[in-house]
Amino acid sequence: MDHGFSILDPLNTSARLDEFRSLKKGWLNGKGGKFSSENLDKLSVLFEINYSSDLDLPYLYPTAEGEVRAEWSIADKESSLEINLETLRAYWHLLDLDTDLEEEQDLDLSLPADWEKLCSLVSAFLLQVIK
Repeated sequence: MDHGFSILDPLNTSARLDEFRSLKKGWLNGKGGKFSSENLDKLSVLFEINYSSDLDLPYLYPTAEGEVRAEWSIADKESSLEINLETLRAYWHLLDLDTDLEEEQDLDLSLPADWEKLCSLVSAFLLQVIK
């Protein structure tokens, strides 16, 4: 019996970004604007083309500022990527909760080379966690 819904992987970037389309202005306690379908499509395609299938997918969250936040959290280490949908500029931040060591980097996700950097950063993060 088809009930009109399916269970999606919460880490499916395309499906998760598609959910942001339904957010109405004021979706977060009166804050937060509507997301541009065009910008969501662009980011979805860029993830599909450039993000390595060998890496863990991030959790994606909308922000009240109209950005997309990607997070990878394992054990006592957290990493995040704040993505501006208009400019595709992104800010990478890694924090080791045990040592308070931080790593930061600015990326331009309109450039394939910066997607390669992002994949390297995520890969290094995951390898640190495994050690």
